[in-house]
Amino acid sequence: MLLDIKMPDLNGYEVCERLKNYPKTKDIPIIFISALNEVFDKVKAFEVGGIDYITKPFQEEEVLARVKSQLIIQKQRKLLEIEQENLKQEIKQRQEAEAILYQSRALISSILNSSLDGIAAMEALRDRRTGNIIDFSCLVVNPVIARAFNQEPQDLIGKLVFKKFLNTINDDLFANFVDVVETGKSLEQDIYYSDPEEGKWYHFIAVKLGDGFAITVRDITERKNLELTLEETNKELETFSYSIAHDFRSQLETIESLTHFLKEEYEDDNYTNQNAQDYFELMFQSTARTQQIIKDLLMLSKIKKNQITLELVHLSNIVQEILMKLKIKEPQRKVELVIQPNVTAPADQIFLTMALEHLIGNAWKYSSKKMLVILNLEFYLQKNKN
Repeated sequence: MLLDIKMPDLNGYEVCERLKNYPKTKDIPIIFISALNEVFDKVKAFEVGGIDYITKPFQEEEVLARVKSQLIIQKQRKLLEIEQENLKQEIKQRQEAEAILYQSRALISSILNSSLDGIAAMEALRDRRTGNIIDFSCLVVNPVIARAFNQEPQDLIGKLVFKKFLNTINDDLFANFVDVVETGKSLEQDIYYSDPEEGKWYHFIAVKLGDGFAITVRDITERKNLELTLEETNKELETFSYSIAHDFRSQLETIESLTHFLKEEYEDDNYTNQNAQDYFELMFQSTARTQQIIKDLLMLSKIKKNQITLELVHLSNIVQEILMKLKIKEPQRKVELVIQPNVTAPADQIFLTMALEHLIGNAWKYSSKKMLVILNLEFYLQKNKN
C-alpha cells in the first residue's frame, strides 16, 4: 500500500495506525510517499508502522524497485512463518513421541521388575566370516534372570555369557535357541537346573525377535515335584491294584470251582434240585459279573495311561469283525445282523474298538434268551473336532 501523509480528514499517519490496528490489514506492507522531507516526518512514519519512505518528487523505477523489494521480504516472511509453524508442530510431535516412549519404557521396566517370571531379550552374535551364530548377548534382562547369573540386570547388558551358561545345563540348548532364530519356530521346554543350593525345574518359551529371541522363564519346581510324586503314587497304586485284582480273581475262581462241586453234589437230589440249581446259577452269574468288573477296571487303568491317536476308522468293518467273533463262539444262536455300511470317523481305533466290544458284547449277552435277535446298529456321529 502506497500512502501519502497530507490528506483531507485523516492524515497518512492516522490511516496507517488504523490499518495496523485492524486484524485483516495489519500485515499489509505500507510505503509512505510524501513531499515532507524532514527527519521527524520520516521517523514518525516508521513509528506508526510504515516499512519504507519515498520523498517526492520520485522516479517510477525507484518506487517499483522498492515495492518489489518489500514483496520479496513479505513472501520470505510468510515462508519463515510457515517453517516456524512446521517446526513447532514437529517439536510438539517429537515431544509427544518422547512422552509415549518414556511411558512405554516405564511400563516395560515395571513389568520386567515386578514379574515373577524371568524375561530376557537376546541378540545373536554372528561370525563375520561364516555368518553362523556363535553366541547371544543380552539386550534386556529382568532381575529374575539376573539372579540365575548372580548378577545385577545392568551388569548383564551386552555380555556374552549365554552359551557358557547353557552348556552347564544341557549341551543341546544352545543349538535349540539357534534354531529358533534361524527358522522362526518357537521353542517350549522344561529343563532341570542344578544350582549350588538346590535343583530347580524351569519352563521356558522362546520366540524369534529380530536377529535374536525373547524368552520367558517360569519356576515350576513345586508343580514338577507334585507331578513326580503323583506319578510315583500312581505307580504304587497301579501295583497295589494289580495285586488286589489278582487276589480277588484267585478267590473268585476258588468260589466258582467250589460252586461247580456243590452243583454236582445236588444234581441227584430230586427234592432240592430245582432250588439248588437256581442258587448255583445266581452264584455263577455273580462271580462272572465280579470277574468282568475287575477286568474292566484293569483295562480302564491301561486306557488312562495311553495317549489318543486320531485316524480315519472304519466303524462298519470293526462292528462286522466283533459280531463275527461272537457268532463263531455261539453258532447255535439265530441272530440277524443289520449294520449301516461304509461308516467312517476320525477316532482312536484301539479305544473305539474296546468301547464297541463292550457295547455289542453286552447286547449279545443280555439277549441270549431271545429266540430271534435283530441287532440294528446305526451310528450318529457328532461333528466335533474334539
